[in-house]
Amino acid sequence: MDLTPLTTPSHPTSETSTAELQLVVEAVKRCCAQDFSGYSQRSIGRLINNLVHEEKLHHASELIPKLFHDDAFKAHVIDKLTVSYSQLFRDPELFLQLKQKIFPLLASYPRFSIWVAGCATGEEVYSLAIMLEEAGLLEHGQIYASDISNQALTIAASGKLKSPLNAEDEERYKASGGNANLADYFSHDKGSTLLSKLLSRVIFQHHDLVSQPSFISAQLILCRNVFIYFNRELQNKVLSLLLSSMTSRSYLAVGIEENLNFCTDINDLELVSRKAGLYRKRSLLK
Repeated sequence: MDLTPLTTPSHPTSETSTAELQLVVEAVKRCCAQDFSGYSQRSIGRLINNLVHEEKLHHASELIPKLFHDDAFKAHVIDKLTVSYSQLFRDPELFLQLKQKIFPLLASYPRFSIWVAGCATGEEVYSLAIMLEEAGLLEHGQIYASDISNQALTIAASGKLKSPLNAEDEERYKASGGNANLADYFSHDKGSTLLSKLLSRVIFQHHDLVSQPSFISAQLILCRNVFIYFNRELQNKVLSLLLSSMTSRSYLAVGIEENLNFCTDINDLELVSRKAGLYRKRSLLK
């Protein structure tokens, strides 16, 4: 669940106070059953101020009556607060590490599971499926992709890219260890759409890392550019959830700018590559 850069309102908007943010967060929780109280104040403030701008309001508190009385707004507010951003083969070093170090280990399993938590609009999932296909592993595994935004999940499940493939996509693919032609993995009749053979290996489902329990036992989890939006308490909670979803000696990938060193359970992980944001769960055996 990575988020797009947030713009500065083009019309006058007062500085949103902590108390006003808390009121809006509480209203979202009451009306939409979605709890943003564990987001860092800076993150949730930017998200809410961006929504104020989008709705052409002047104060964050003006969102509250819309949440209680505007059914159309309430139905889509979670999607609006989690505008997803992703791209194919973002941070090629991660995919290169997966290909060189992790995939050979996954090959030793008769079946394996991968969870992409916070999958946004699906580009990271597509990238992973392509690399698994090239390694001859796609048919032996199951990819689970989840997000809190139903709108993002609908887009991701369609397999369709938001824009046609370009030279930068191809460059990141090659830097990730790709050894074919990226365009061959997409149909191009109406835009660029991931081939059904690859998309069929992905199960897309709604999941809230904040409030829902683990639903999987995975050998690899990608939860990238999610922790950066949480306060310390929620970071601890989410890491605990992810660890409970990982088998012994399995792997976790986070965003390359994210730092888990202050999390309570960090000692349950060993760093594999800082450059790739890649960790390995320590053995359950003492």
